[in-house]
Amino acid sequence: MSELGDRIKMLRKEKHLTQSKLTDILRNDYDLKTDRVMISKWETGFQTPHTDTLKIIAKVLGVSVDYLLTGMDAITPDLTEDSPIPVKKIRMLGSIACGTPIFCNEEYEYVIATGENAKADFCLTARGDSMINARIADGDIVFIKQQSTVENGEIAAVVIGDEATLKRVYRTADGIMLMPENPAYQPMYFSGDELSQAYVLGKAIGFQSMNLT
Repeated sequence: MSELGDRIKMLRKEKHLTQSKLTDILRNDYDLKTDRVMISKWETGFQTPHTDTLKIIAKVLGVSVDYLLTGMDAITPDLTEDSPIPVKKIRMLGSIACGTPIFCNEEYEYVIATGENAKADFCLTARGDSMINARIADGDIVFIKQQSTVENGEIAAVVIGDEATLKRVYRTADGIMLMPENPAYQPMYFSGDELSQAYVLGKAIGFQSMNLT
């Protein structure tokens, strides 16, 4: 069984809900197309709920998504585009995927100017729409503080092989889960030997919106 599945089962039982009763609530109150078999798969770890579904389950069970995934509530990343602006030059390393991972170019292309108080070591251009619910859109510049670990729930640049992606990071006893901020995308999960392929490049500490409309 997975830790996520264990917590769903534990919380369901604490609320005195059978799998059938939970199915009824999800179907009737939230118009979620599921059944008892699917809930059983979630609880045994054979399948992971979609991001949007996970949010509904957390609401029904009275906890946060962070608690379902990790057993603790996350520290919310402080992403803001309202940075002070005396100038500091930060190197631009290229693009990072907000969707399917893309090639990570470690040779910086140019530098950009930002607030002198910015703690970023480098920045990347977001590509894709998997982080739109965190207000990070395609083309936005994301500022990264280089570090190898982040708190659960923080947004980070994660390298997977030769590629990089921007996601919320959740660590569990048996692996790491990368969560998008768009229900159209599935979480990415790495465990066992796969963990050697994925590492945190740095924490996202801010962004500059390029959408001027």
